[in-house]
Amino acid sequence: MTTEPSDAADAVRHDIALARADLADTVAALGAKTDLPARTKEAAGDLAADAVRKGREAVDHVGDAAAGLPGQLRADATRVRDMVTGEGSEPADLRPVIRLAAIAAVVIAIVVWLGRRRRG
Repeated sequence: MTTEPSDAADAVRHDIALARADLADTVAALGAKTDLPARTKEAAGDLAADAVRKGREAVDHVGDAAAGLPGQLRADATRVRDMVTGEGSEPADLRPVIRLAAIAAVVIAIVVWLGRRRRG
């Protein structure tokens, strides 16, 4: 009969140890939820990583879009030259000139933006 109280006491001690471990985990989880500075830093890091990823995707997209520009620019420049010199058979149309100027402005803006981005 002396073994039964000992077994019961050991079982209670074991239950108490499990309850303490569970309580410690709960307290740690609550502490993590209330640690606002750490959560803020983590969220800011996530946002920064997303911004960098989206920025790289945008630069890649602009690079892909700009890859076809040299041929188009050359064709527009040739048409403009032919119109100005009178060698072209088309009547004077300013749309190619405006398109060439707009494309050049976009290319210059991208180059300036990338230059500032690398410095900053």
